[in-house]
Amino acid sequence: MHKISVVIPLYNKVNEIERCLRSVIDQSLSPIEILVVDDGCTDASAEKVAACADERVRLIQQTNQGASAARNRGITEAGGDMVAFLDADDEWKPGFLATASGLARRFPGAALVATGCDIVEGEDRIVPQRHEGLPEDPAGGLINDFFLSMARYPPVNSSNTLCRRAVFDEVGLFPVGEELAEDWDMWARIALRHPVAYHPWVAAIYHTGAENRAARDLSFTGRDTALLTTLRTALEKNDFPYTHRESVECFMAKHLLEIAKHTLAAGNRAAASARIRQAWPLHGAKGKCVRWWMKSLR
Repeated sequence: MHKISVVIPLYNKVNEIERCLRSVIDQSLSPIEILVVDDGCTDASAEKVAACADERVRLIQQTNQGASAARNRGITEAGGDMVAFLDADDEWKPGFLATASGLARRFPGAALVATGCDIVEGEDRIVPQRHEGLPEDPAGGLINDFFLSMARYPPVNSSNTLCRRAVFDEVGLFPVGEELAEDWDMWARIALRHPVAYHPWVAAIYHTGAENRAARDLSFTGRDTALLTTLRTALEKNDFPYTHRESVECFMAKHLLEIAKHTLAAGNRAAASARIRQAWPLHGAKGKCVRWWMKSLR
């Protein structure tokens, strides 16, 4: 049986952290520890964690450094052989850990395991998702081409994953100080070297929030992201044991156009156009590039 450490990065989620913790405490498969990393909260979030009576909950405090730094602190403190991530405003259904751990036992070569996840806007609106390239077996299985599966609605996020602790010693930790896609960079680095397994049962709930989104766009610099560097390096090496070059190119084009989107929202049309031109020669990107090019000219 796996020994699972749960890592929850926390920053000013006073209205959500109790729901999040309750969903972990109520798991049918109990983790050995629940590491809540207080990333410099300025509200009463940390106090609510400290008041939790469950002895598995451990509050770790640090100055504000961002979600990646908080996840990294949790990884370094984790005592389990598996690490599960859950954002403080998200939640799991009671069978999440049992389902993910069971899949990891069936596929010991998979360094990363994920389950289905509902994306919820507002109080209860579930965002429709159309996935590609995922296992058709209702009991789950290995994803044949992870980067193909990331093309539309990524099946992996920061609240539906279970990772083997040892993989972080190999691929490194989450990139700190990123403006965009810091968790996608981690999943990409893992998937370029190891198989990824997926169970279609929706066992996680990801809550979206619009707060701070506009402020982020206004301050967005559009610089190269860690994910962009990871994908460029992979294409240069041209070594894809668990995916195909065309799939990596498609995913890289998607990310470049995402950078263009936020750069355009920040008011920098020239930088947005430059990112669209970078995406243009990549596999399957031309149609999307034309649409974003027209938007950049408005």
